[in-house]
Amino acid sequence: MLGSVVGKGQAQRGMYVAGLIRAFRRSRPEVIVMMEEGFSFFAVQVLLVRWALAPGVPIVFYNNHIASFSNFSYRLGPLYSLLSRLLIPRMTAAFCINSKAVAALKELGFRGPIVEQFYGVNETLFVGISKHDARKKLHLHNDDIIFLFAGRLVELKGVQDLIEAFAQLCHQRPGQRLRLLIVGRGDYESALRQQVQSLHLSGVEFRDVVPQEEMPSYIAASDAMVLPSRTEIDEQFGRVNVEAMLMETPIIASNSGGIPEVIGDAGYIFQAGDVGDLLATMNRFLDNPTTAQQQGKRGKERAMRRFSMAAFATAVVQMLEQVTSRRLR
Repeated sequence: MLGSVVGKGQAQRGMYVAGLIRAFRRSRPEVIVMMEEGFSFFAVQVLLVRWALAPGVPIVFYNNHIASFSNFSYRLGPLYSLLSRLLIPRMTAAFCINSKAVAALKELGFRGPIVEQFYGVNETLFVGISKHDARKKLHLHNDDIIFLFAGRLVELKGVQDLIEAFAQLCHQRPGQRLRLLIVGRGDYESALRQQVQSLHLSGVEFRDVVPQEEMPSYIAASDAMVLPSRTEIDEQFGRVNVEAMLMETPIIASNSGGIPEVIGDAGYIFQAGDVGDLLATMNRFLDNPTTAQQQGKRGKERAMRRFSMAAFATAVVQMLEQVTSRRLR
Protein backbone atom coordinates (compact mmCIF):
# COMPACT_ATOMS: atom_id res chain seq x y z
CA MET A 1 0.00 0.00 0.00
CA LEU A 2 1.44 3.33 -1.07
CA GLY A 3 0.21 6.89 -0.73
CA SER A 4 -3.11 8.37 0.28
CA VAL A 5 -6.32 9.72 -1.23
CA VAL A 6 -8.67 12.62 -0.71
CA GLY A 7 -12.41 12.15 -1.00
CA LYS A 8 -12.29 8.58 0.27
CA GLY A 9 -15.69 6.95 -0.14
CA GLN A 10 -16.85 9.57 -2.66
CA ALA A 11 -16.54 7.19 -5.60
CA GLN A 12 -15.85 9.16 -8.80
CA ARG A 13 -14.71 12.32 -6.97
CA GLY A 14 -11.85 10.75 -5.04
CA MET A 15 -8.26 11.54 -6.00
CA TYR A 16 -4.76 10.38 -5.14
CA VAL A 17 -2.82 13.02 -3.22
CA ALA A 18 0.37 11.00 -2.86
CA GLY A 19 1.89 7.69 -3.83
CA LEU A 20 0.61 7.08 -7.36
CA ILE A 21 3.79 8.15 -9.15
CA ARG A 22 5.91 6.32 -6.57
CA ALA A 23 3.86 3.15 -7.11
CA PHE A 24 4.44 3.32 -10.87
CA ARG A 25 8.17 3.86 -10.45
CA ARG A 26 8.57 1.05 -7.94
CA SER A 27 6.47 -1.54 -9.71
CA ARG A 28 7.22 -0.76 -13.36
CA PRO A 29 3.84 -2.30 -14.21
CA GLU A 30 3.20 -4.62 -17.12
CA VAL A 31 -0.54 -4.21 -16.59
CA ILE A 32 -2.65 -1.84 -14.47
CA VAL A 33 -5.81 -3.09 -12.73
CA MET A 34 -7.90 -0.09 -11.69
CA MET A 35 -10.86 -0.98 -9.49
CA GLU A 36 -12.47 2.36 -10.28
CA GLU A 37 -14.93 3.73 -12.82
CA GLY A 38 -13.46 4.67 -16.17
CA PHE A 39 -14.83 8.22 -15.84
CA SER A 40 -13.60 8.86 -12.29
CA PHE A 41 -11.01 11.41 -11.22
CA PHE A 42 -8.84 8.41 -10.27
CA ALA A 43 -8.98 7.32 -13.91
CA VAL A 44 -7.82 10.76 -15.07
CA GLN A 45 -4.77 10.51 -12.81
CA VAL A 46 -3.95 6.92 -13.74
CA LEU A 47 -4.08 7.66 -17.46
CA LEU A 48 -1.88 10.73 -17.09
CA VAL A 49 0.73 8.87 -15.04
CA ARG A 50 0.64 5.94 -17.45
CA TRP A 51 1.25 8.34 -20.35
CA ALA A 52 4.28 9.75 -18.54
CA LEU A 53 5.79 6.64 -16.94
CA ALA A 54 4.34 3.51 -18.57
CA PRO A 55 3.15 4.30 -22.10
CA GLY A 56 1.30 1.48 -23.77
CA VAL A 57 0.79 -0.57 -20.62
CA PRO A 58 -2.73 -2.08 -20.66
CA ILE A 59 -5.33 -0.81 -18.18
CA VAL A 60 -8.17 -2.97 -16.89
CA PHE A 61 -10.93 -1.04 -15.12
CA TYR A 62 -14.18 -1.84 -13.31
CA ASN A 63 -17.53 -0.56 -14.57
CA ASN A 64 -20.50 -0.29 -12.20
CA HIS A 65 -22.38 2.17 -14.40
CA ILE A 66 -25.54 0.54 -15.77
CA ALA A 67 -27.21 3.47 -17.56
CA SER A 68 -26.19 5.27 -20.72
CA PHE A 69 -22.92 7.17 -20.39
CA SER A 70 -24.71 10.16 -21.90
CA ASN A 71 -27.26 10.13 -19.08
CA PHE A 72 -25.78 10.59 -15.60
CA SER A 73 -28.08 11.38 -12.70
CA TYR A 74 -25.30 13.13 -10.77
CA ARG A 75 -24.75 16.86 -10.35
CA LEU A 76 -21.46 16.45 -12.21
CA GLY A 77 -23.17 14.36 -14.90
CA PRO A 78 -22.05 16.45 -17.90
CA LEU A 79 -18.44 16.24 -16.74
CA TYR A 80 -18.65 12.47 -16.20
CA SER A 81 -20.19 12.05 -19.63
CA LEU A 82 -17.30 13.98 -21.19
CA LEU A 83 -14.70 12.00 -19.21
CA SER A 84 -16.33 8.74 -20.29
CA ARG A 85 -15.92 9.63 -23.96
CA LEU A 86 -12.34 10.81 -23.45
CA LEU A 87 -10.96 8.18 -21.07
CA ILE A 88 -12.69 4.84 -21.55
CA PRO A 89 -11.64 4.38 -25.22
CA ARG A 90 -8.02 4.68 -24.03
CA MET A 91 -8.37 1.67 -21.71
CA THR A 92 -7.76 -1.94 -22.63
CA ALA A 93 -10.34 -4.15 -20.94
CA ALA A 94 -13.12 -4.03 -18.38
CA PHE A 95 -14.90 -5.96 -15.68
CA CYS A 96 -18.61 -5.16 -15.39
CA ILE A 97 -20.95 -5.65 -12.47
CA ASN A 98 -23.82 -7.02 -14.59
CA SER A 99 -25.18 -7.33 -18.13
CA LYS A 100 -26.60 -3.78 -18.07
CA ALA A 101 -23.12 -2.43 -17.35
CA VAL A 102 -21.79 -4.50 -20.26
CA ALA A 103 -24.48 -3.07 -22.56
CA ALA A 104 -23.68 0.49 -21.44
CA LEU A 105 -20.00 0.04 -22.31
CA LYS A 106 -20.83 -1.41 -25.71
CA GLU A 107 -23.23 1.46 -26.38
CA LEU A 108 -20.37 3.86 -25.65
CA GLY A 109 -18.35 2.06 -28.31
CA PHE A 110 -15.81 0.32 -26.06
CA ARG A 111 -14.20 -2.44 -28.10
CA GLY A 112 -11.88 -4.10 -25.61
CA PRO A 113 -12.48 -7.39 -23.78
CA ILE A 114 -15.37 -7.20 -21.29
CA VAL A 115 -16.01 -9.72 -18.52
CA GLU A 116 -19.19 -9.67 -16.45
CA GLN A 117 -17.91 -10.42 -12.94
CA PHE A 118 -18.79 -9.07 -9.50
CA TYR A 119 -15.76 -8.09 -7.42
CA GLY A 120 -16.55 -10.68 -4.80
CA VAL A 121 -18.03 -11.25 -1.36
CA ASN A 122 -15.75 -12.77 1.27
CA GLU A 123 -16.98 -16.34 1.37
CA THR A 124 -14.84 -17.08 4.44
CA LEU A 125 -16.85 -14.56 6.48
CA PHE A 126 -20.31 -15.79 5.52
CA VAL A 127 -20.01 -19.34 6.77
CA GLY A 128 -22.44 -21.62 8.52
CA ILE A 129 -23.73 -20.48 11.91
CA SER A 130 -26.57 -22.38 13.50
CA LYS A 131 -29.87 -20.53 13.68
CA HIS A 132 -30.15 -21.37 17.37
CA ASP A 133 -26.74 -19.89 18.22
CA ALA A 134 -27.34 -16.80 16.09
CA ARG A 135 -30.70 -16.09 17.72
CA LYS A 136 -29.28 -16.61 21.19
CA LYS A 137 -26.50 -14.14 20.42
CA LEU A 138 -28.94 -11.54 19.05
CA HIS A 139 -31.63 -12.11 21.72
CA LEU A 140 -34.22 -13.39 19.25
CA HIS A 141 -36.81 -16.08 19.98
CA ASN A 142 -36.35 -19.54 18.47
CA ASP A 143 -40.07 -19.92 17.75
CA ASP A 144 -40.33 -16.79 15.58
CA ILE A 145 -40.40 -16.74 11.78
CA ILE A 146 -38.06 -13.86 11.01
CA PHE A 147 -37.92 -11.81 7.81
CA LEU A 148 -34.79 -9.64 7.57
CA PHE A 149 -34.13 -6.38 5.74
CA ALA A 150 -30.60 -4.98 5.94
CA GLY A 151 -29.61 -1.78 4.17
CA ARG A 152 -30.08 1.96 3.91
CA LEU A 153 -33.43 3.26 5.12
CA VAL A 154 -34.30 5.45 2.16
CA GLU A 155 -37.60 5.61 0.32
CA LEU A 156 -36.41 3.92 -2.87
CA LYS A 157 -35.30 0.81 -0.93
CA GLY A 158 -39.01 -0.01 -0.65
CA VAL A 159 -39.05 -0.88 3.06
CA GLN A 160 -42.45 0.81 3.32
CA ASP A 161 -43.78 -1.81 0.89
CA LEU A 162 -42.29 -4.57 3.02
CA ILE A 163 -43.91 -3.18 6.17
CA GLU A 164 -47.30 -2.96 4.46
CA ALA A 165 -47.02 -6.52 3.11
CA PHE A 166 -45.88 -7.76 6.52
CA ALA A 167 -48.90 -6.14 8.18
CA GLN A 168 -51.23 -7.95 5.79
CA LEU A 169 -49.32 -11.20 6.29
CA CYS A 170 -49.76 -10.96 10.06
CA HIS A 171 -53.50 -10.37 9.56
CA GLN A 172 -53.75 -13.43 7.30
CA ARG A 173 -51.72 -15.66 9.63
CA PRO A 174 -52.70 -14.73 13.20
CA GLY A 175 -51.54 -18.08 14.57
CA GLN A 176 -47.92 -17.71 13.48
CA ARG A 177 -45.17 -15.82 15.32
CA LEU A 178 -44.06 -13.56 12.47
CA ARG A 179 -41.28 -11.01 12.96
CA LEU A 180 -39.74 -8.37 10.71
CA LEU A 181 -36.21 -7.29 11.60
CA ILE A 182 -35.04 -4.05 9.96
CA VAL A 183 -31.29 -3.41 10.24
CA GLY A 184 -29.91 -0.08 9.04
CA ARG A 185 -30.34 3.65 9.22
CA GLY A 186 -31.26 6.48 6.89
CA ASP A 187 -33.31 9.63 6.44
CA TYR A 188 -36.51 7.62 5.89
CA GLU A 189 -36.32 5.82 9.23
CA SER A 190 -38.71 8.14 11.09
CA ALA A 191 -41.36 7.71 8.38
CA LEU A 192 -40.99 3.93 8.59
CA ARG A 193 -41.32 3.97 12.37
CA GLN A 194 -44.46 6.08 12.06
CA GLN A 195 -45.84 3.60 9.53
CA VAL A 196 -45.24 0.70 11.92
CA GLN A 197 -46.92 2.62 14.72
CA SER A 198 -49.95 3.55 12.61
CA LEU A 199 -50.40 -0.11 11.60
CA HIS A 200 -50.13 -1.20 15.27
CA LEU A 201 -47.45 -3.74 14.42
CA SER A 202 -45.76 -5.32 17.42
CA GLY A 203 -43.69 -7.75 15.37
CA VAL A 204 -41.40 -5.19 13.75
CA GLU A 205 -38.02 -4.35 15.29
CA PHE A 206 -35.51 -1.74 14.14
CA ARG A 207 -31.80 -2.20 14.81
CA ASP A 208 -28.91 0.09 13.99
CA VAL A 209 -26.27 -0.52 11.34
CA VAL A 210 -23.95 -3.36 12.29
CA PRO A 211 -20.35 -4.05 11.20
CA GLN A 212 -20.00 -6.47 8.30
CA GLU A 213 -18.50 -9.13 10.56
CA GLU A 214 -21.77 -9.21 12.53
CA MET A 215 -24.00 -9.61 9.47
CA PRO A 216 -23.53 -13.40 9.27
CA SER A 217 -25.26 -13.74 12.64
CA TYR A 218 -28.24 -11.66 11.49
CA ILE A 219 -28.53 -13.62 8.27
CA ALA A 220 -28.23 -16.97 10.04
CA ALA A 221 -30.88 -15.93 12.57
CA SER A 222 -33.36 -15.11 9.80
CA ASP A 223 -35.69 -17.39 7.91
CA ALA A 224 -35.60 -15.18 4.80
CA MET A 225 -33.80 -12.08 3.56
CA VAL A 226 -36.06 -9.52 1.85
CA LEU A 227 -34.81 -6.87 -0.60
CA PRO A 228 -37.86 -4.81 -1.72
CA SER A 229 -36.09 -2.11 -3.78
CA ARG A 230 -38.23 0.07 -6.06
CA THR A 231 -37.62 0.20 -9.81
CA GLU A 232 -36.51 3.85 -9.61
CA ILE A 233 -33.34 2.92 -7.74
CA ASP A 234 -32.36 0.40 -10.47
CA GLU A 235 -30.23 -1.74 -8.16
CA GLN A 236 -26.84 -2.57 -9.66
CA PHE A 237 -26.36 -5.77 -7.72
CA GLY A 238 -27.74 -6.15 -4.19
CA ARG A 239 -24.72 -7.39 -2.24
CA VAL A 240 -26.83 -8.58 0.70
CA ASN A 241 -28.41 -11.12 -1.63
CA VAL A 242 -25.06 -12.82 -2.17
CA GLU A 243 -24.31 -12.71 1.54
CA ALA A 244 -27.60 -14.50 2.20
CA MET A 245 -26.96 -16.98 -0.61
CA LEU A 246 -23.58 -17.90 0.87
CA MET A 247 -25.37 -18.80 4.11
CA GLU A 248 -28.18 -20.73 2.39
CA THR A 249 -30.77 -18.22 3.63
CA PRO A 250 -33.72 -17.94 1.21
CA ILE A 251 -34.15 -14.60 -0.59
CA ILE A 252 -37.30 -12.67 -1.44
CA ALA A 253 -36.33 -9.80 -3.73
CA SER A 254 -37.83 -7.36 -6.20
CA ASN A 255 -37.00 -7.31 -9.90
CA SER A 256 -35.27 -3.93 -9.61
CA GLY A 257 -32.20 -3.50 -11.81
CA GLY A 258 -29.73 -6.36 -11.77
CA ILE A 259 -31.22 -8.26 -8.81
CA PRO A 260 -32.84 -11.06 -10.87
CA GLU A 261 -29.51 -11.70 -12.62
CA VAL A 262 -27.82 -12.18 -9.27
CA ILE A 263 -30.42 -14.48 -7.76
CA GLY A 264 -31.26 -16.55 -10.82
CA ASP A 265 -33.33 -19.56 -9.75
CA ALA A 266 -32.04 -19.40 -6.18
CA GLY A 267 -34.75 -17.15 -4.71
CA TYR A 268 -38.21 -15.60 -4.99
CA ILE A 269 -38.66 -12.59 -7.30
CA PHE A 270 -41.63 -10.20 -7.11
CA GLN A 271 -42.67 -7.09 -9.02
CA ALA A 272 -40.94 -4.05 -7.52
CA GLY A 273 -43.33 -1.66 -5.79
CA ASP A 274 -46.22 -4.16 -5.88
CA VAL A 275 -47.26 -4.84 -2.28
CA GLY A 276 -49.77 -7.48 -3.36
CA ASP A 277 -47.13 -9.43 -5.26
CA LEU A 278 -44.71 -9.15 -2.35
CA LEU A 279 -47.40 -10.46 0.02
CA ALA A 280 -48.16 -13.37 -2.31
CA THR A 281 -44.45 -14.18 -2.53
CA MET A 282 -44.03 -14.16 1.25
CA ASN A 283 -47.02 -16.50 1.53
CA ARG A 284 -45.53 -18.78 -1.11
CA PHE A 285 -42.30 -18.90 0.86
CA LEU A 286 -44.12 -19.83 4.08
CA ASP A 287 -46.27 -22.45 2.37
CA ASN A 288 -43.34 -24.29 0.76
CA PRO A 289 -40.50 -24.79 3.27
CA THR A 290 -38.95 -27.61 1.24
CA THR A 291 -38.72 -25.42 -1.85
CA ALA A 292 -37.22 -22.62 0.23
CA GLN A 293 -34.58 -24.97 1.59
CA GLN A 294 -33.70 -26.17 -1.90
CA GLN A 295 -33.37 -22.59 -3.11
CA GLY A 296 -31.05 -21.86 -0.20
CA LYS A 297 -28.75 -24.68 -1.26
CA ARG A 298 -28.83 -23.57 -4.91
CA GLY A 299 -28.05 -20.05 -3.75
CA LYS A 300 -24.86 -21.09 -1.99
CA GLU A 301 -23.67 -23.06 -5.01
CA ARG A 302 -24.40 -20.11 -7.28
CA ALA A 303 -22.72 -17.57 -4.98
CA MET A 304 -19.57 -19.65 -4.62
CA ARG A 305 -19.36 -20.24 -8.36
CA ARG A 306 -20.05 -16.68 -9.53
CA PHE A 307 -19.79 -14.10 -6.76
CA SER A 308 -17.14 -15.21 -4.25
CA MET A 309 -13.73 -13.60 -3.90
CA ALA A 310 -12.24 -16.83 -5.21
CA ALA A 311 -14.36 -16.53 -8.35
CA PHE A 312 -13.23 -12.93 -8.84
CA ALA A 313 -9.57 -13.82 -8.32
CA THR A 314 -9.85 -16.48 -11.01
CA ALA A 315 -11.47 -13.98 -13.39
CA VAL A 316 -8.71 -11.43 -12.74
CA VAL A 317 -5.97 -13.95 -13.52
CA GLN A 318 -7.74 -14.95 -16.73
CA MET A 319 -8.08 -11.30 -17.74
CA LEU A 320 -4.41 -10.58 -17.02
CA GLU A 321 -3.40 -13.55 -19.13
CA GLN A 322 -5.56 -12.25 -21.96
CA VAL A 323 -4.28 -8.67 -21.98
CA THR A 324 -0.61 -9.61 -21.46
CA SER A 325 -0.61 -12.76 -23.63
CA ARG A 326 1.20 -14.54 -20.80
CA ARG A 327 0.28 -17.62 -18.81
CA LEU A 328 0.24 -16.81 -15.08
CA ARG A 329 -0.81 -20.18 -13.63
